[in-house]
Amino acid sequence: MGVAKRLGYIPNPELGRLMFLLRSRQVFQTRATVAVLSVKGNEAEDRRFQGRLAEGMRQRATDLGYNLDFISVDTSKTSAARLTHILLYRGVKGVVLTACGPTTDAGIVFDYARFSVVSTACHARHLAFARVVPHYAQNAEVALVRLKNSGYRRIGWVMPALDEAAYRAAKIMAHQIHDLSVLPTIVGLARPGIVSWLKRYQPDALLISSAEYAEQMADVMGPHWKRELPVFLLDHPGVGRWMGIDRHPDTIGRLAVDTLSRLIESGQRGVPVHGAVTMIEGSWQVGSSAEVRPPPKLASRELREPSSIDAEGAAAFSMVGGGHMCNTAASVA
Repeated sequence: MGVAKRLGYIPNPELGRLMFLLRSRQVFQTRATVAVLSVKGNEAEDRRFQGRLAEGMRQRATDLGYNLDFISVDTSKTSAARLTHILLYRGVKGVVLTACGPTTDAGIVFDYARFSVVSTACHARHLAFARVVPHYAQNAEVALVRLKNSGYRRIGWVMPALDEAAYRAAKIMAHQIHDLSVLPTIVGLARPGIVSWLKRYQPDALLISSAEYAEQMADVMGPHWKRELPVFLLDHPGVGRWMGIDRHPDTIGRLAVDTLSRLIESGQRGVPVHGAVTMIEGSWQVGSSAEVRPPPKLASRELREPSSIDAEGAAAFSMVGGGHMCNTAASVA
């Protein structure tokens, strides 16, 4: 090894993989491998969406003859060089980046120039990867028009974070639809703050980011709150009692693998100069026990910008920017 280093030899992961197969008498892999990368620790987020996304990718990869390798990356411990080595050693030709986490622009970093890359997330916007993502603006418009046509005017927003693409699109569309009141947004699930917010702003319907988040809110608020206030979802799981937008993550998964296959076959690797974005339109789903109830008849009033919160909610919320409300409580009462 000392002589090899002096001569400038660099180990080739592909040769190492082939020698391992020879020594272990394993059958040579003739099918290309596609790696699906996610950030370790984000597994609990959007679990149903990511599960349907993965199933769609599995189905299409099987159809096209690819091996699919799901890899959870600890970004705090895995360097770009190390991850690149792992991918090459496993015979990976193409990479699908799933939700990479909100803390960094890129999330998962490796030598992009060695692989064909497709993303199913809106992170790393400075990298022009090919993307297959939900059509957030269309999905938000369909949901809001449905609510408006059903008579709802004061829509309460409940989200785990303010930087979600779905949230941003929904807020933009809400301002463009006549006769809808854009209420401040609940971020977090502390019961005192939610009760205070409901009393103050009196929404006639809630638009919640996902079924998981709606169920968490039901656990916090108790079994009766959802019978008093209609709940709709921006990310419907496809089944269940809720109403809302199904973003069709299984279709996104299939098209992501389709897109990646074309890049692999044409030899396109790395970050392109201009990235192509494919947006999948969602559809409205009616849950198994859902019903559209008429909104309560509230006295007409002008929506005021929040300037203070009553004593019950003061410990649970702080203001974030233009009228958004963010949970800062350490525990739930």
